[in-house]
Amino acid sequence: MDHAANLMLIAGVLLAAGALSSRLSTRSGVPLALLFVAIGLFAGKEGPLGLPFDDAALASGISVGLLALILFDGGLSTPAGLIRRVAAPALALATVGVIVTALVIAAVAVYVLGFPWLQGLLLGSVLGSTDAAAVFAAFRGRGVTLPGRVRAVLEVESGINDPIAVFLTVTLTAMLAGTGVAPGGWEVARIFAVQMSVGIGIGVGVGWGAGRLMRVLHLDIAGLYFVLTLATALLAFGGAHALGGSGIIAVYVAGVMVGHARLPFEHGVRRFHDGIAWIAQVGIFVLLGLLATPSRLILEAPSGIALATALILVARPLAVLVTTAPFGYHWRDQLLIACGGLRGAVPVVLATIPLAAGLPDANRIFHLVFFAVLLSALVQGTSLNPLARRLGRTEPAAAEPPVSLELTALRETGQELLGYGVERASVADGKAVRDLPLPIDALITLLVRESEAIAPRGSTVLRAGDQIYVLHKAGGSRVIAAVVQAQAPDEATSEDAAQAPLPLDARIATVGDFGDFYGVSLGPDRDQILAECLSEQLGRSARAGETIDVPGLRLRVLTVIEGQPHQVSVEISGA
Repeated sequence: MDHAANLMLIAGVLLAAGALSSRLSTRSGVPLALLFVAIGLFAGKEGPLGLPFDDAALASGISVGLLALILFDGGLSTPAGLIRRVAAPALALATVGVIVTALVIAAVAVYVLGFPWLQGLLLGSVLGSTDAAAVFAAFRGRGVTLPGRVRAVLEVESGINDPIAVFLTVTLTAMLAGTGVAPGGWEVARIFAVQMSVGIGIGVGVGWGAGRLMRVLHLDIAGLYFVLTLATALLAFGGAHALGGSGIIAVYVAGVMVGHARLPFEHGVRRFHDGIAWIAQVGIFVLLGLLATPSRLILEAPSGIALATALILVARPLAVLVTTAPFGYHWRDQLLIACGGLRGAVPVVLATIPLAAGLPDANRIFHLVFFAVLLSALVQGTSLNPLARRLGRTEPAAAEPPVSLELTALRETGQELLGYGVERASVADGKAVRDLPLPIDALITLLVRESEAIAPRGSTVLRAGDQIYVLHKAGGSRVIAAVVQAQAPDEATSEDAAQAPLPLDARIATVGDFGDFYGVSLGPDRDQILAECLSEQLGRSARAGETIDVPGLRLRVLTVIEGQPHQVSVEISGA
């Protein structure tokens, strides 16, 4: 009992320290991964706490399970339409890009570090995949975000590039351990195709079934919906693995399918899994920090620096150039994609596989990978924001409601009560409530200004920094967010923009959002971005000031970015 209590005390202290360190990361720009690892090293056998931990097999098993929870959360927050937009370049990066990276790192390992070729390929395979959690934990907290196409490629690539890295690592480990023979090229392709197809199939089936079940099932306890989504992640991962597929890709796809469904208590479910993912991140990096030995990291520092340098300056840029060139990416975007390919938990978790198998030099491989990942996170993680700003490729972060109050399941009322922050220079800033371009069924129920809660009247003037709570039709949150968000700099601006009755950000709203909000149908693809739909109707680049007629409505293009409508106003036809 005393031992269990001590473990719980230590776990609580480590989790609290990891969570509180997020404030330091936001202010300094140092990736959270480094802070979590530092906590693990501090608590490890060579640190002040001196906790003995050297069970690589246990660390590998726990880390893979935690990684599955992180990937499910990543899929949950990745719209299906976003994946379709960048499927080809992201898939190229996730397959060809991983192989190119593995080959470059293998060559460095052989010709610079003196590894045999098979071990060099193992080292390259381990370092082949990127980590979305590491990238965006360091990036999104700073209040800006990458251009949509670049951000989408990085997110989708990092969600689907793990299977091939896992496949190569497991295969090479088996060959080096003498438990497997080198398969031919066609056999490798067949095994990989089976793993991917089974993983995708299980992910789609489990995710779709779970979403449908939760929409028709009425549970009296709201917290049970969170339990069901967690069970979905575990079923997808375990089911795919049991059937010979990739559990990694299955859990990510299941997350995408569940996120695409209109779930009861949807915002609560997302926040629950966001919290679970943070716990998993803290757990993985602290656990791996406990497994690492600081003295060995110092010993391998020169080799680790050589590996990290080759990874950052040669392998990743070459992989990005080879895979994105056919898709017409600008060199600035290619540079950001290269810099945004941070290594995080995944490579270090993969490095525990040969360590758990007891391979010769496995301890050296683990510490080399550990050092290279830390250096990559430090250099790329702290330079990504400044580089994006210098290249002029940043956009304001989308306004995410910091508070979500769901009074009942959406299935029952079709409404949401959400919180929004009023941003400076937004449409709502400086306007009275009665003058806001909100639809008749949207009601501002509460205004929080500094420490004061105010019941708003029609004459109440909103100011930047106010928090408002709006009761509105489900699915309209992105549309309403356009009223309270500050607008991005435009390439072209209509003179009528300031007088627009409802400036709507067409790059944020989807066809489904718009249709639900205004009661019209623009097409069968509900996940398509509104700007893309309007561009297809025009058949050419949009121009500020022109109008687009849809059933019962007239949309006026107020601003244009990269040839697509940005801000549009909505008018009743004939008005």
